[in-house]
Amino acid sequence: MAFAVALLVACTSNEELILSPADGPSADSAPQNSFAEKNASDTIYVHDTVVVYKDTVDKEVEIKSSYTSFIYRDSANHLDTVLRESARLTCDMEEESFTCKYAMQPLINPVPEYKKVEFHLDSAPVVVLMDTIYKDTLFRNTFTKKYDTTFINYGDNRLTDYIPPEYVYDLGEHPFDSTAMRDFFDTLDVRDPQLGRNNRFVVNSKLSFTGFPAVVMRVENAYEFADLVDIDRTWPAKRRVIAREYVFENFNMKSDSTVTWTLGFMHYENGVGEKDSIQVTTFFKVK
Repeated sequence: MAFAVALLVACTSNEELILSPADGPSADSAPQNSFAEKNASDTIYVHDTVVVYKDTVDKEVEIKSSYTSFIYRDSANHLDTVLRESARLTCDMEEESFTCKYAMQPLINPVPEYKKVEFHLDSAPVVVLMDTIYKDTLFRNTFTKKYDTTFINYGDNRLTDYIPPEYVYDLGEHPFDSTAMRDFFDTLDVRDPQLGRNNRFVVNSKLSFTGFPAVVMRVENAYEFADLVDIDRTWPAKRRVIAREYVFENFNMKSDSTVTWTLGFMHYENGVGEKDSIQVTTFFKVK
């Protein structure tokens, strides 16, 4: 390693000051980053290191990028193509369906912190000490990208023919169950205004009661479950079904009766809500 010293002097007496390397700190101990320090004699030493390469070699570096692609139906029932990085796309594959979730990048990137060294020359002499390091080779990288794409439901190498809908329904904690409804309405003891605390129930469906003999029937606390706060994208998207609480009161009946009536409900499947109904027979106990 060859050592070179460049000297710059500025002083108030306008006299030229010449310093040798022995006049300042050893250049062998100089750090790689520039900094300045002021000694007791008001002389500022600035240290720096320069690296000189005798040869430069270009080296090609291949970057492999993996992607996953699939098609789905949008709200207008048109087909659209999705292409996402495989590293951030999680897909659950089944025999005749699949779902995918993509983790979005953070919206705010951390700002790097920089340490700034400040010094004031004023009228003090400045000495620049420079280390020069000679190296044989500098490898200069040239980057090329190689794309590898997995096709889920289209193309010659597709994994499945299934195309997901735009969204599906999440039936919630109280999905409609025809067997449970028939069991609930099988026998009602109307001697108790609250039917033995059995005069209300919650279900994730819109119901209708045709021929049901309740004088008062109302829907309380009808609300819709809010969508989960999730910055990630999913295919298909999920929709929450409205949860309703049904309350029955004031059965105006004078004797035990058996009534057959029609219970209508909303049936949710493949992103579509369709009306359906079942026949229910209820024994009303009065005496």
